[in-house]
Amino acid sequence: MVGVAYQLHTIAIVNIWDQMFVTYDDVKGGGYGPSKSACVADWLHLHHLACDDVIQRIACIHSRPNASAFSVSLQNRSSENKTYLELECALQNFILPSFEQNLIFNRHEFLKAVSIRPLCHSSIPSTRLEGDKIVVSITWSNTLFDCVCLAHEMGHALQFFMSERTFVPPMVREKCAFVAELAVIRYLEANNITLAEKMKKIWNRENYFYINVCSKTLMDLCSQLEAEYDYDMNYPLARSGAYDFFHCLGQRSQSVHSLFSEGACRQEA
Repeated sequence: MVGVAYQLHTIAIVNIWDQMFVTYDDVKGGGYGPSKSACVADWLHLHHLACDDVIQRIACIHSRPNASAFSVSLQNRSSENKTYLELECALQNFILPSFEQNLIFNRHEFLKAVSIRPLCHSSIPSTRLEGDKIVVSITWSNTLFDCVCLAHEMGHALQFFMSERTFVPPMVREKCAFVAELAVIRYLEANNITLAEKMKKIWNRENYFYINVCSKTLMDLCSQLEAEYDYDMNYPLARSGAYDFFHCLGQRSQSVHSLFSEGACRQEA
């Protein structure tokens, strides 16, 4: 049976970098609709979590002997802004090849389903559905940081594609996007070690926000079940989960397919 949280007549999902708005239209038995903002309790229910689960997982992340895999200082700053890359070059030369090597997908069908649109530099990158089209909107200034953003958003796009555009909980969506970033790093380790090292520095530097800062947000809100849902709640468990998933993955393509197609799998349940 499909759970109550998935019995949605219509769901509008807009992934806008640091916030996702999920509109529920007549969620059966849920007692709320588009007029009510999602709260922390809704988020926990959607992900089949309890507060104790979250507290335990966060404690586990920060107690690891190799916690530096998640939380590193900002002292060692990379020179990624000195690396200039055209969007199409990054997409064709290592983002799509890394997806083919690590995530297993049909490049031709995927590219037919996706449209990449440039944004002005003050805009926020996003991936959304417009009808059947998966639209990736991204700023581009030819830096390696832009490549990380593109890998992340294309990871969202691949999740939309593999889940057949069905609803997937936001924490799972972010896990997919972070797995996509790690796939690019792994590909570059074998094909361009200089770029790989620079992308690792970006990954490590961003851990400070995704793990340290967002963990505090998550822990603070877990004690306030009726508080308004904050999209940053998704990041700590998604980031650490992606790291563990990817580094334990090996070549088990079925595991990747199960993760990225979770929405479609739930619809069939």
